[in-house]
Amino acid sequence: MIPDFNDFHIAIGFTVGYGTPVSVEELITYIIENFDIEYESEAIRTDQERTRVYECIIRHMLEIMAAIKEVEISPDGKYVTMNKKGAKNIENHDEEIGKRLQIIFRKNAHKHPAEAVSYTHLRAH
Repeated sequence: MIPDFNDFHIAIGFTVGYGTPVSVEELITYIIENFDIEYESEAIRTDQERTRVYECIIRHMLEIMAAIKEVEISPDGKYVTMNKKGAKNIENHDEEIGKRLQIIFRKNAHKHPAEAVSYTHLRAH
């Protein structure tokens, strides 16, 4: 089973937000610890293997997002910043993203109970 790469895209957009540089390492850790993105594979049998695979997927998704000009990665590769185009893309899909976040964002990671809210509202917390 292949993971839904769109879920990784949503998780990155939620975590990075607009305009503020975020450490790539902290971003990866936050997504792995706070999002339930399903990926069932015989190659992933332990949490350590899952972490390694998810880290690779997140790094590649960041490269894709940079290639399509949604984010900017610092020259040293340590920080990522969402630019105006990336923020606008998320804004244009706010309702769809909000619904998916309720599924993939772990309830225990958010201080408020899961409810039908927009992506923008979730990002503000």
